[in-house]
Amino acid sequence: MIRGGLEESLERTVDGSQQAANVQVGPSRSPDGVEQFTSAGKSGVHIFVPLQLSSDATAFTLTDSDVQALIDVRNLFAFLTSKRLVATKRCPTLFRILMGVSLLLQKFEFRNEDGSTYGEAAELGFSSLVEEFKLDDVRESRLKTIQAIILAERMKCPELYKEVFPHAVGNYISIKAAHPGAYGEISESVRERLHRAHLDLTQRQNTVNMHLSTFNFPSLFAGIASSTTIAESKVVRFSKWKLHCSAMRTFILEYYRDLYGQWPPKAKNKQIKFVSGGLNRLVLRGLYRDLCFLYDSMADREAFTTRHMNSTDNYDDDSTSMNARGLRKLLEEYDRSSPPVLPPIPFDLPLEPKMTSIDGKHDERPQVEQQKAFTRALKDHEVELVLLKSHEMIGHMVSDVPQNPILKAYQQFEVKEGRGKSCQELVDQRYGHWIMLYAILQLLPLLVVDVDGLNYTDGVEYFLCQAPIGALPWVAEGTSQRELYAVQSSDKLISMPKDVVKFSIEATYQRSHCWRVAEEWLQPTSFEPPQLEEPQPLSPLVPPPGFADGLWGVRPSARNMGRRHESMSILRSDNVSFEEARRSKRMSIGLGLSPVGRLDAPTGFRHSSSTTPITHGSNTSSPDASYFNFSPAAEQLASLNYPGSSAPSSGPPSRPGTGKAPAKDFKAILESFEAERKEEERRVAEEKRVAEQKTRGSWLGNFF
Repeated sequence: MIRGGLEESLERTVDGSQQAANVQVGPSRSPDGVEQFTSAGKSGVHIFVPLQLSSDATAFTLTDSDVQALIDVRNLFAFLTSKRLVATKRCPTLFRILMGVSLLLQKFEFRNEDGSTYGEAAELGFSSLVEEFKLDDVRESRLKTIQAIILAERMKCPELYKEVFPHAVGNYISIKAAHPGAYGEISESVRERLHRAHLDLTQRQNTVNMHLSTFNFPSLFAGIASSTTIAESKVVRFSKWKLHCSAMRTFILEYYRDLYGQWPPKAKNKQIKFVSGGLNRLVLRGLYRDLCFLYDSMADREAFTTRHMNSTDNYDDDSTSMNARGLRKLLEEYDRSSPPVLPPIPFDLPLEPKMTSIDGKHDERPQVEQQKAFTRALKDHEVELVLLKSHEMIGHMVSDVPQNPILKAYQQFEVKEGRGKSCQELVDQRYGHWIMLYAILQLLPLLVVDVDGLNYTDGVEYFLCQAPIGALPWVAEGTSQRELYAVQSSDKLISMPKDVVKFSIEATYQRSHCWRVAEEWLQPTSFEPPQLEEPQPLSPLVPPPGFADGLWGVRPSARNMGRRHESMSILRSDNVSFEEARRSKRMSIGLGLSPVGRLDAPTGFRHSSSTTPITHGSNTSSPDASYFNFSPAAEQLASLNYPGSSAPSSGPPSRPGTGKAPAKDFKAILESFEAERKEEERRVAEEKRVAEQKTRGSWLGNFF
């Protein structure tokens, strides 16, 4: 018995007094099946539920099926009012009880306004059961996984469906083989979705296993690295990079063989006990975590990438070294070598070992002496110092000794490999190691990054990277939630399904480690206002035309002008673009789209019946406000002055009852983009003019 017995009467409170609601079987005595009564000074309500029994209920000769039908009705009312449920021989488990309740909810046409759920009472009742009995924690039971996904569909619960779906896909073969009968109870549409997601997951696993079983990437140096015609091949020593990349592969392979006893690990080995062997989720997440420590230690946090996912153009300027250009071309070729095309890591260059680590005046010496020192063989202690100072001193390093095992092992390996080498050879060594590290880090996020929002992931060996995409199975096709997005570096607005964007490959990489730390590294640590120069005594001569519009009658220098614009760009920076914050010509972290707001109510979720539109520029609010989910970029757009509004407002733009945004609001947004573009062009032209004037020399200096 669950939550009490059949003898307990169903009670509710009406007008502060406790009244009885009697459930009776038989024909309705009123058109709506509800009849009020008064007995002994007390009022109550009779609720007549239409049921078809196989026997005469008044003669007390009920069959087992009739008893079950009556108890199902009793459980329906108990479910709606969060009372105790009753189990029988036919329905001995909570799963079977709720299946019976779901049939009655469908029979009596319980629904919310758009039909996506059974209504608020049913939602609250089922949510309390999910929380109390942990129906969404399916890590330890294959049968529970099947039952949970069945209940999610039958009870129209999107939260349970989105939590269990990744578990069902990751454990697809096991649950299908262990309980074929229970698996057959899943609806055909959900089975088809599970199968398609399983095929995609299998393809990802095969790709990862092919490369990481031996850490072999034969295509890395098969392209431009073997070319003799590109400009970088005259300077960059690709052959040296290939040798050091192979050495890094050997180091990683030996490290994990020592750690697990064998690579790939076997199930239930002596070191670590896994239920399933091979490159499972726990193994790959451990590998990814270790290599992220190396990445944080080796990445150049000032070298923001110039590569773009959707373009092969190279935006490196003349100040970029040949090594950096050659490396980026090689990595670009790797990212595009096989589908899907991978977005470039935001900070894609390593820190280079420098002679300044042991000679502070190295850069001040003549070019010949610098080259001689750069190519001479270093002593052992010099090698250790140069390599140590080419790492970021992150929190895992104390007293120059890495505390993390992978960092400690790598430091020993790196020093051993660098003995007797020159600084130039150490640079080649670092680039070779970085290429292997980059290749592995780019391969793993599609498997190790779990679906966003999962509650139960600890200890799971199967992968949880497949999210349910598309409309919920119990709602009509084509009604998936859509959202408005602003295209980066453009004045265009597009409408796309939210889940397609949220669970795309680009969004998956954006949630991975390299993109998250890039967000942190791009944030300004501190901001100091520009220091104004002390005013100089004014000359008795009248300044020439054009010099009176600066501070104290003198135009600011090009250096101060650049510093001021740089400071202003920091102040004006937002989450829409990193181009202003880092003066970059491409966008690697935002990945091209910035959410503005939803176009309609989210399908599959309860919403209010109110259709009152939200009026921009006023304090009027409605339940529809929850539909917009404004991002910081959207808040900035919403703060613009719209036609007909007297002042900026922080609220979202108005939308009529049709669910579409007003055309005049979009027009205002596009006009604001155009105004910002013109202002940026004017600022760039002004900087160029000041720089040219500084190059020609000051007219005032020539005058004197």
